[in-house]
Amino acid sequence: MFNINPRTLALLDQCIVSGSGFLTLVILGRFLGAPEFGLFSLAMLATIFLANLHRAVFTQPMNVLGAGEPAAQSATRLRQVLGAHLLAIPLSMALLGAVSFWFFPDPPLLLACCAYISCFFLQETARRFWYTRQKMARALCSDAISYGGQLLLLLAAGLFWRLDGPSAFLIMAATSLLAFVVDVIAGGLLARAQTHTGNMLAAHWAMSKWLVLTVLAVWGATQLFPFLLAPLGAATVAAFVACRNLLNVINVLTQTIGDFLPVRAALLLRQQGRDALRKHLTKSMLQCLVAGSVFLLVMILVAEPLLDLVYKGLYNEAAGVLVILAIGRFFSLFAITLGAYSHAMQDARASFIANIGATLSNATVGLWLIKTNGAAGAAWAATLGMLVATMIQAVLVRATWRKLPHAAHAPTPVQAVATFAGGGR
Repeated sequence: MFNINPRTLALLDQCIVSGSGFLTLVILGRFLGAPEFGLFSLAMLATIFLANLHRAVFTQPMNVLGAGEPAAQSATRLRQVLGAHLLAIPLSMALLGAVSFWFFPDPPLLLACCAYISCFFLQETARRFWYTRQKMARALCSDAISYGGQLLLLLAAGLFWRLDGPSAFLIMAATSLLAFVVDVIAGGLLARAQTHTGNMLAAHWAMSKWLVLTVLAVWGATQLFPFLLAPLGAATVAAFVACRNLLNVINVLTQTIGDFLPVRAALLLRQQGRDALRKHLTKSMLQCLVAGSVFLLVMILVAEPLLDLVYKGLYNEAAGVLVILAIGRFFSLFAITLGAYSHAMQDARASFIANIGATLSNATVGLWLIKTNGAAGAAWAATLGMLVATMIQAVLVRATWRKLPHAAHAPTPVQAVATFAGGGR
């Protein structure tokens, strides 16, 4: 393919994936009625939760442990990961069935959701394998087929046919499956596998157990609010999800912080010591203050016009919810930045503990806010939880920094990456 810097390809690939998630919810928010969009959102959140568990158990350990392996050994690891899906996919379907019974009791939607998660698991495994092998062009090609095709077909279905929740999931399943088939045939995905190796998946567990716990903590801290709002009706869920989706534009910045800052901070700590790290942290926090303040001011000024423009006036009454959620995203910039410095100092526990604190906040004050104020209460609960997480992160970062030696000695960038992968947010 073209001689393009792998970092550029990786950034472009991330833009395709993140942009697709944002635009998919915009398309469905415009073409589905509020109740139907609410049910779809609950089903989609269930698949996202399973996708996070899938990454924690399978693909993130494959990325870290498989880095630098010979091609044949890496292909063997991939075969074993794919083989484990014979159990992972039925278990995921059973979990989806349980969630559907309580939150989106729609059999066609459930069946389409099961089809999507099965195909997504396969395509996502292939995508992460290309990252492990540093073949960014292959990953970009796979995601262009899957996510790019998904957007085109969803838009076409909305404009020329009838788009509903089940058909949306079936479209996403079809494009994911097509991308995986192209990876297998054109990319030689399963070639060069060794035949005599031990079970590599057992080695994944040392990392996976902490990743799974972190996923559960993060979900308790940030992702459960639509499910908690479900008793108030699908239309309320739809308005809350529509607002939260608009704020996902900031994910490009937070993803960049998470990818770049831990390695940069670890290198600075190793070369110049803890005082240099403190100065860098102070500078980063000031930059977050400026960027976050600008973002928050813009959202306060354009909340209702933005909702009107994106969703054709369906959710204009939720402008107040959007502003409250934007305050939470303001705090999230600080929490994510502090978490990056924790990972640079090889403290994989800080993000987990911070998210546990936010979960406890949601399970107490948050539930009361939702009960008394509905969607606005959920937005305030999310904001309060993020503030709690930020404060805990700040305390833990300071405590870890004080334990560092004054001399310039710290984890290598490679160690920092491994720590970050093992204790991610």
